[in-house]
Amino acid sequence: MTNPLLSIKNVSKHFGGLAALSDVSLTIERGAIFGLIGPNGAGKTTLFNVLTGLYHASQGEVTLDGISLLGKPPHAIVNAGLARTFQNIRLFANMTALENVMVGRHARTRTGIFGAIVQHAAARDEERAIESRAHALLDYVGLGSAANQLARHLPYGDQRRLEIARALATDPRLLALDEPAAGMNPSETRALTPLLQKIRNDGVTLLLIEHDMPLVMTVCDRIAVLDYGKNVAEGTPAEIQHNPTVIEAYLGGTMA
Repeated sequence: MTNPLLSIKNVSKHFGGLAALSDVSLTIERGAIFGLIGPNGAGKTTLFNVLTGLYHASQGEVTLDGISLLGKPPHAIVNAGLARTFQNIRLFANMTALENVMVGRHARTRTGIFGAIVQHAAARDEERAIESRAHALLDYVGLGSAANQLARHLPYGDQRRLEIARALATDPRLLALDEPAAGMNPSETRALTPLLQKIRNDGVTLLLIEHDMPLVMTVCDRIAVLDYGKNVAEGTPAEIQHNPTVIEAYLGGTMA
């Protein structure tokens, strides 16, 4: 019997009379890259918002490594090991790349508000460790030379990478990426593939919403398809490519 990292069971989300999610169930195994695809408005980001505490599910169950996430605030979900990025970039535009990543790392601080105010020795040591870790993560995503640049001055693709670095700074077990290739040019998208594979190979499980089908089919181990808030298919990339329901609902024909 498998012991999945993330289990989603019969999750529904209603906004008044609108069912944005209807009885969605998924399991994501440790060490996988799991893709979530579907037409615009299918419920993908709504599901992310339920997983990360921005929305409360109308019904269902979500567990991360056996710990229930439903009803927990976003910061508690981050502490449990689930971090995310957003479809629309949400960096601190007037802070440097280094400072943005350090903000993410502060989710793991121990000295607290008092230590930050009085700056005792333990707080200073921790701040140096946070800065060092942030530099290492910028190197990891290929932005080491941009540490002191303001986030708003970075090219679009680098801003996407910076968001990933900030999310990684929280030490997630599961990293949920909402359209990380959105707005990237072909060269930036090609460079994203080995980064996602490196993150997985270094022990972080990935849940990926993405409309770039070549990227999804290249990096994902399994893919689920949402349509009108329902899970209409799940399988390997090859199975999804040849699933008649998926082709009709989303892919619009056979894929090369």
